[in-house]
Amino acid sequence: MFITSAIIAFAAVVVWRRLFAGYAAAPAGIANLNRAEAAIVSAIGDAMFPAGGQPPQSAIDANVLEYIDRYITWHSPSTRFLMHALFYLMEHATLFFGPSRKRLTSLEPAARELYLAGWETSRLYLRRMVFQSLRALMCLGYLGSPEVERSIGLLRSQRCIDHAVLK
Repeated sequence: MFITSAIIAFAAVVVWRRLFAGYAAAPAGIANLNRAEAAIVSAIGDAMFPAGGQPPQSAIDANVLEYIDRYITWHSPSTRFLMHALFYLMEHATLFFGPSRKRLTSLEPAARELYLAGWETSRLYLRRMVFQSLRALMCLGYLGSPEVERSIGLLRSQRCIDHAVLK
């Protein structure tokens, strides 16, 4: 009985550490994503939109995390649940598809890019569709940034900017 209880307790600690421990506090102003989700979105943004690319703004410069944090609030509870699940799937699916068993947020930048490329080019249709959903969310945040818009030559009228739903 003691051995079984010890094994269950050990497994619970391992699962808790994998899922919840080791994340820094979410940046100020992030209200709808928890600390883990904020780290996940930031890590994915850094991999998809690194500084110095074309356009030169990084995901941090384009405020992708803040955009995603606001964007989530515009959806129904069931859709919000799916978005949160998407972030956790990408974080922990490294156990099955990753270049290592580390969480996505613990991988080196090159390994993150390799991991995401694996999702994008997978032979499994559902895996590619999960990536398409993630990329659509991230691109909405990145391409919605005024700095990125200017970099790619997109100039919206002030009236359009004033009436934008998400700023």
